[in-house]
Amino acid sequence: LAIISDSDIETVPTKQLPLKTPWTPIPHPPPVSRKMAGNEPKSITVIHCWSAPRSRSTALLYSFEARGQDDCVAIDEPLYRAWLMLKAGKNKQNNNNNNAVVARPYFTQMMEGAADDTDPETASPEESSSRWKRELLSLEERLDAAVASLPDGGIVFCKHMAKQAPDLYNFDDEYAGATRGAVAITHRHLLLIRDPVAVL
Repeated sequence: LAIISDSDIETVPTKQLPLKTPWTPIPHPPPVSRKMAGNEPKSITVIHCWSAPRSRSTALLYSFEARGQDDCVAIDEPLYRAWLMLKAGKNKQNNNNNNAVVARPYFTQMMEGAADDTDPETASPEESSSRWKRELLSLEERLDAAVASLPDGGIVFCKHMAKQAPDLYNFDDEYAGATRGAVAITHRHLLLIRDPVAVL
């Protein structure tokens, strides 16, 4: 073990470096088209993000949504309505008359796919109505719509709650597209984990 003090280090005078020419930005190359040659299927990657609440999953969803709809579609909790229906069904089996076994202020809107006059999410009635009607669609139907909206291929980002996976997602038989063979779909699964103390 050697101990070196400041006095053992020789001070070297700083050398004046020659000035360089001003920096000029390099132009970005044109975007590469995802269109496949000939009759090859277009390529779609579906990213499934599984997390607990308050794990920054919504921020990640918005970041994918900000990419734009040319090559990316973001889907917010497509299994949520099915999960609420599953819980309500189990509640009825237990002879409990409270259908909303998982209390949510928007339970009726989610089940019926229709907003009421007090919907705080959007200022536009048309936008609010479209938002709730979208919730009536299954995961497969929303993936169908997303794939159809990406003519050159791209990414579909799905934000999920991990607690919904055991009952509602079949990892052994994943979505392959409405027209099998016309689209090459790859599924990737992301586990978003946060410190439990930070979640609380």
